[in-house]
Amino acid sequence: MTNHIEELMKAAGVKKRGTIDCCSIQEYFECLDRYNCANCNKCRSIEYPAFTPAKQLELMKLIVDIKEVECFYIQANKNGYKISCLIETTNFPAAVIATDPVIDIALAKLLIKLLKKCELDKSEVKRILKDG
Repeated sequence: MTNHIEELMKAAGVKKRGTIDCCSIQEYFECLDRYNCANCNKCRSIEYPAFTPAKQLELMKLIVDIKEVECFYIQANKNGYKISCLIETTNFPAAVIATDPVIDIALAKLLIKLLKKCELDKSEVKRILKDG
């Protein structure tokens, strides 16, 4: 199964960050004593920044602010969410659509499509995803 949020982070050029995540307090202190935690693989996990609702809202605003976007629409039904935008490409409109049972995944799918079509400023998407 594809993790669309990770795929979005990669498409935007966001790097993973390290966070300390030890199994127990004793292991944490053993890690500090022996390795000063800088070189300890046992107590380190790597993850992307969180895909928070605030970031999602900023990304939606970014999509709406694209001068070629004629329409941005979110539809909820019993099967989940459908997010679509109508963009102007070479003098005719084209729909970009993403669906998923979870709204943040649907948004991530839409953003990936827009990045691949070069409709979004990759550096701006990266800045929004990294902040917070």
